Amino acid sequence: MKNKLKIFGYSWHVAHQYTLMQTFPEFNFYFLLNKIKSWNEKSRPVPKNLFFIDHYKPGEYDMAILHLDQQCLYGDKKGIPYKYLNEQIQDIPKLVLNHGTPFFCGKDSDELKDEMKKMIGDNPMLVNSDQAWREWGFGRHIIHGISPAEFKPAAKKENRIIITLSPNYNLEKDGWAEYYNRYFLKDVKEKIDITHIGQDIIFENFDDYRKYLSESLIYFNPTIHSPMPRGRTEAMLSGCCVVSTPYHDWDKYIIDGKNGFLISGHDIEEAVKILDWCRRNPAKTKKIGEEGRKTAMHHFSPERYRKDWLKLIGDVLNGHVVSSEVKNLSKQIEDLVYTIPGAEVNDHWRNILKSTLETFSKKITKL
Repeated sequence: MKNKLKIFGYSWHVAHQYTLMQTFPEFNFYFLLNKIKSWNEKSRPVPKNLFFIDHYKPGEYDMAILHLDQQCLYGDKKGIPYKYLNEQIQDIPKLVLNHGTPFFCGKDSDELKDEMKKMIGDNPMLVNSDQAWREWGFGRHIIHGISPAEFKPAAKKENRIIITLSPNYNLEKDGWAEYYNRYFLKDVKEKIDITHIGQDIIFENFDDYRKYLSESLIYFNPTIHSPMPRGRTEAMLSGCCVVSTPYHDWDKYIIDGKNGFLISGHDIEEAVKILDWCRRNPAKTKKIGEEGRKTAMHHFSPERYRKDWLKLIGDVLNGHVVSSEVKNLSKQIEDLVYTIPGAEVNDHWRNILKSTLETFSKKITKL
């Protein structure tokens, strides 16, 4: 893989894209200027290896990373850049980064999966959590990796509860209300004080945001369907004691009461009780936050993240991305072989099928 890889794309999840560019300073990224989603410099500064261009130039780039989520399936303007560029780009490999899960606004999950497959077509798809990958039933997943050098705990913690969930001002018209568990958050906020970053407090730059995280004692996350919210990990690295729902594999990383707290996401009194305990026991809560930082440094390291992305980029460039559907087909054929009746008359055909399967498996393994 040549060092100065040229990757084409457009602004979407700025924090996610910022981390990817920081992870690969040897690559250059080229973003198409568009009015639908632009780079938010208050959220993240523009990386040195990011360049903005006014149109796509065939032959100028090595691969494209195109972004979408399930809302794009239903005519939302966010889906325009993907649809336009997926049709226009025919000269380089394309990777689709799906930031969502098969859940939206009461839509049928199977319908979402079918529509997403149609929209993505033959492009390989990447999602942000193991559970999201299992729910979609195809593609790959890479869990984020975030530098502990960028997010550090302050020596002194302010006894406050914070949340970084994207703000919303009209629950009745929000298609993401159940996705993010916003009604639950609203009910919890009525019983205990929570500062909502982006709504109750707004920062002018990335440094102010990091400083506020570093000085905060408790972080609350109510989400159910959001795949691995990175704001939660940033808070964890900042030494906040994280009180979170267990979804999207979070219960794999948290030992309740040791390096964080797990809540159901449905029991308001349970959440308030734990948050209140954290407020009343700041010294113990601070120690739990310190343990949480160790956990985040181990599981969400930038080194592992870089390794995962290098493998994926290499596979995309070499055309070696195989869908889980092909792998599932291999398993189905194998199961079929061993259900053939055991009479001697069938041994010959069973062996032929078995040999064919082994050859097929070797070929897709190399892809």
